[in-house]
Amino acid sequence: MRALECLVTIVEQGSLTKAAAALHVSQPALSHQIAAIERELGTGFAPRWYVPRADADESALTPADGQTFCPYKGLCSYYDVHDARRAVWSYDNAWPEVGRISGLLSFEPDKVVVELDGTRLQLEPGQSVVPHGPDRDLTTEEIAPGKQP
Repeated sequence: MRALECLVTIVEQGSLTKAAAALHVSQPALSHQIAAIERELGTGFAPRWYVPRADADESALTPADGQTFCPYKGLCSYYDVHDARRAVWSYDNAWPEVGRISGLLSFEPDKVVVELDGTRLQLEPGQSVVPHGPDRDLTTEEIAPGKQP
């Protein structure tokens, strides 16, 4: 039950730092709790952090060619960061069910160094990055009718 409370608080507060304060725990303790949940679920996938564009150095982003389609989120656009190809992505018009991520940026922690709230984001032991997650190999033509962004 505590794990579910942690996840809900992170979503409600919008950041790990604010969630940790609301739960009266340290940020590293909260990060370890989330990693424990992932291990328990057997995911082993890297967590995805979505941040407002205002919190990123957009001058370092170069739009990359092509988009992909995620059946859970919608059309995804990618950005290169210097030599790191497709290191950043965004769902500019995410499906309504996940609308809170619309226009936010997310980063591949194995391609670029990212700091969030003063903490370097990195993979936990046992985590790995799967290219493009569930949307790999799906094309923009596979968007469900009536779900055009």
